[in-house]
Amino acid sequence: MKNSQFFPVSAGFERVTGIRPADGTWRRWRLAGVMGPNGRVRLNTTKVGGRIMVTEDAVREFLLATNQPLHTAKRTSVNGSASIAEAYLDVEFANEKE
Repeated sequence: MKNSQFFPVSAGFERVTGIRPADGTWRRWRLAGVMGPNGRVRLNTTKVGGRIMVTEDAVREFLLATNQPLHTAKRTSVNGSASIAEAYLDVEFANEKE
């Protein structure tokens, strides 16, 4: 694990994507998961001192596991903006080119 520092789930997502998901949303991702291209994917979390925490690596793994590779993904937009995960991946890909 590259980055093993724990953050509250909303703060962990904000550090990676710049956007905080609603509490009910990440709780659903944690408990029920979502359907990804290769089956159901759950957000890996842990309890620390009674609080549900996540690492940045767990957030990145979740985002990558719930999306198809960029070269085959269809851009779906809501109000003209790409999905959070696609936007994150675009930024990471642009940083690797530099």
